[in-house]
Amino acid sequence: RERYPAPPGPGRGVGVPGILDLDQGRVLFSPNFHWEDVALLEPLGRLLLQRTSIRWPMRLENSNRAMALGEQFVWVRCGVSRILSASTLAMASAQRPLKTESCASVSLGHQGAGPHHGGEGWALCTCGNNGCLEAVASGRAIAQQARNLISSGVKTRILELAGGNIERVEAKTVFAAAREQDVAALDLVRRAGEYIGIGIASYINLLDPEKIVLAGGMSNESLLIEQIQKVVKIRRMRFAGRRVKLRVSNL
Repeated sequence: RERYPAPPGPGRGVGVPGILDLDQGRVLFSPNFHWEDVALLEPLGRLLLQRTSIRWPMRLENSNRAMALGEQFVWVRCGVSRILSASTLAMASAQRPLKTESCASVSLGHQGAGPHHGGEGWALCTCGNNGCLEAVASGRAIAQQARNLISSGVKTRILELAGGNIERVEAKTVFAAAREQDVAALDLVRRAGEYIGIGIASYINLLDPEKIVLAGGMSNESLLIEQIQKVVKIRRMRFAGRRVKLRVSNL
């Protein structure tokens, strides 16, 4: 209670991925939503006033940092102070959630996936760069890679599990095929886990956290988590992160 005093009253918090102007309540750039310089809190506040007749105090926050704060409130009771919270491909520290000059978070998703990040041949990311982890290892990317394989004539159970409709292929379809030991699906999951594992290992080497908490839809896929854990163990420095625990969020 001393560290986290109660707020003065009820309010509304809005978590948005991207680069924000917290003071003005504006989204400067959100690749996820394709927003650029969007006023958010003012129109949202007007809408809430119309619906509830209450002028709510409102705060804008980067969604990754907000998630890290949520994890911190859980884990601080267990004596854990240095947490990295990763929502699929977004990461933030919850010791004092890392805040950059542009009010973004530490973004795993827009880290390069390899030595040729940004070069030709790498998938285009929503941020405008090429080869970001978001573009090659997110759920959306896995689904697109599966569609590309099917279109090129690769034999796979993925299409059958999507009811024969290539447009219905999603990441969960790929994971379902991988659980049935489909070779193409297993390769897609293995590759995504390798990319994500390398990214997480880089952050372990840099920040040496006590715990890494994974969240988001893909965090429930045991095949992916196992691959990430395997790669992290290989890629982290010998003594950095030797006690770090990788956990899936319960929130």
